[in-house]
Amino acid sequence: MASGLLRDFRLSVRLAGCRLSHEAGVQYYGDLLQFSAKLQKITQSVGLSFLKRGRIVKRRKHFILGGSWDIEAMNFAEGESCATMTDLFVNCCDFRQTDRYRRFHARLVCGDPVKHRGDYLRTEHGLENYFRRYYEIFEDMKTNGYKSQRELGGNDQEIGVAIGRKGNILHFWTGQHRLAMAKILGLETVPVVVHLVHYRWLLKCVKKYKVIPSRALLNGLKRIAQVHGQ
Repeated sequence: MASGLLRDFRLSVRLAGCRLSHEAGVQYYGDLLQFSAKLQKITQSVGLSFLKRGRIVKRRKHFILGGSWDIEAMNFAEGESCATMTDLFVNCCDFRQTDRYRRFHARLVCGDPVKHRGDYLRTEHGLENYFRRYYEIFEDMKTNGYKSQRELGGNDQEIGVAIGRKGNILHFWTGQHRLAMAKILGLETVPVVVHLVHYRWLLKCVKKYKVIPSRALLNGLKRIAQVHGQ
């Protein structure tokens, strides 16, 4: 009992000071970070990094973070990943005609191949397989519906999201291609995992539930999952 209270207190201190890493957030909250989100609610996308006093800060290393990142989020539909999926599956372009293929191919020719999943796309064949994999995923999703990474038995993370200051859901970090495909297919919900939480939303949860930050965030996460599940 005492050890649990001490754990909650220490976690609350780290949350209040924006000193909780992404890894620690996953460790503390685990499965509470995963739920099915309504696709129509995910319209914005948060960048992976930003400049602060001349230094690059990587948001993916943080679990709790203040600032204007949620306000400055870009339209997901205008991102490169979404544009590529739209070219492939809405405009029915040959993948060789997409901007991404041209860019990746140019880097291959120049001896600076793109790194994908720990390996480099060093050959024409490897680059073509990279794009053909998108067709396989799309057709499977179209035929069998969206399957979570757990259902597929893979190691890839679910579609990543961040929670903005108003409790809004924004895309963040992982699964952008699967998210774009799901939107193209008109699916209603997809499994997501929370990677980042805005500090102001945490404060709102503390005020609403009148408990310490660690418990307030827990209640807030449960509420968001409940709302999206309705």
